[in-house]
Amino acid sequence: MTPRQREVFVAIALNDVPIDVLALQLGSNRNAVYKNLFDARRRLRASLAAAGHPLTEGEARA
Repeated sequence: MTPRQREVFVAIALNDVPIDVLALQLGSNRNAVYKNLFDARRRLRASLAAAGHPLTEGEARA
């Protein structure tokens, strides 16, 4: 995951920063923040699966 993806993921998923607020803080827009979050989640799922932690169908959608 890129540093920006990590920053977005941590801010939203762990620190509950609203997307609009984060977009302003990053000098970005909502769509770019959503895209970074989507890509971060996809890479995290792939990394977990590669490390032997397969996800169930319900977990993959979360």
